[in-house]
Amino acid sequence: MRRAQPESHIQQAIVQYLRSNGYLVAHVPNGGKMPGNERQRKSRGARLKREGLLAGFPDLIIYGSDGRVGHIEVKADSGEQTPSQKEVQAMLEKLGQSYAICRSVDDVKETLEQWRW
Repeated sequence: MRRAQPESHIQQAIVQYLRSNGYLVAHVPNGGKMPGNERQRKSRGARLKREGLLAGFPDLIIYGSDGRVGHIEVKADSGEQTPSQKEVQAMLEKLGQSYAICRSVDDVKETLEQWRW
């Protein structure tokens, strides 16, 4: 029996909501397990980092009208940011980017209102 993936279900609902409301949204697949043995995983991980993989990057990038860009980290009810996610949030906000942690579609609606989108 497979373990439930509440964060995945939340993210799917958020993506569906955003796309149905005209936003371009993309997922950055940073998490998850890589296949293969330890040596293969290390090699692939090193290659991905050279290609631009950044630990802690938000789950979703959202493009809105007028060149607006926002970043959403999706969390389940009890989920908390990792230290690398907090670091990336600080970097993005320093660059003037919008960033939010959302646990539901309602959170996204509130976030978009706060961002004045």
